[in-house]
Amino acid sequence: MTFFVRLTGAFVLVLLLLYLGQWVGNLDAVPGWTRLDLEYVKSLQSEIGGSGLDALLIGFFAAFIAARFDRAQEANRKRRSLRRRRGRSIDLVKELEGEVSRLPLAGFTLESAKIVDRRVESARFHHHSILKRSLDWFRKNKSTPVVSTLKAIEFENVSLKYVRFGGRSSGAILNLCQFNYCALYFCDFRNTSLTSSAGKPPFENSKLFGCRFDGATFTEANLSNVSVRWCSFWGAKLIESHLPEGVFKALQKASCITLIENGTASYEVLTLGDILWRPTATRLWLLLRFICGSSFRGSAAL
Repeated sequence: MTFFVRLTGAFVLVLLLLYLGQWVGNLDAVPGWTRLDLEYVKSLQSEIGGSGLDALLIGFFAAFIAARFDRAQEANRKRRSLRRRRGRSIDLVKELEGEVSRLPLAGFTLESAKIVDRRVESARFHHHSILKRSLDWFRKNKSTPVVSTLKAIEFENVSLKYVRFGGRSSGAILNLCQFNYCALYFCDFRNTSLTSSAGKPPFENSKLFGCRFDGATFTEANLSNVSVRWCSFWGAKLIESHLPEGVFKALQKASCITLIENGTASYEVLTLGDILWRPTATRLWLLLRFICGSSFRGSAAL
């Protein structure tokens, strides 16, 4: 929910309270201190004065809106500062302090940082504006998305919501990055490159909900024990890597796995387009289970 939506909600709530006060003011059975005087409220100028419930409520909401406005201004200054420093070195730990949403973190090379006990919402490690994507339909030289490279970045006990690591045409590079005891909701990993070491799980003791890994490339990454729900891996390539066990068996049963010649632990998942173009009963059952939110735990045999 954006700041402006919250501001509008607070304004509407104040109006409802004022009208409620006007209605209460016409009742004789309630104590006088509970009545809201609209004429008094209209007479308020630069500061809240007087006494009673009306001044208390208006003062509370005025302070709330002012505080939210100050936080929004500070967040906008932080976003502008990041855009100006794009391509330079930044301290990711410091930038993620304060829980500012929609941080433009695309275009940076981020190395050796540990993020602990944070809430990261709508941060963008991949950026390709709607205008550029729209113009790409009509021009020969397509625009190049701005992406980040993350190396040895560790997230521990972090909640990530709507974080964009990738997109339709490309994705960020995540090399030796770890998500330990994290919760990831609706994060976009499309077309990203995730490289681990010696099969170490990049998502250890973490829960993934509604995340997209379409077209992603996993190298030496073990996801066999990761808890996933509504997470898609259409078109993903796994090089010496493992999908979540239940998901792999479900895809294998539906003939949606294509082995890669350079190893038995290397394979590729069919794209959603290929599955819909050549549907079978087991593939349609797989899609139905996915839409219904199956976590494909255990054997997950179809």
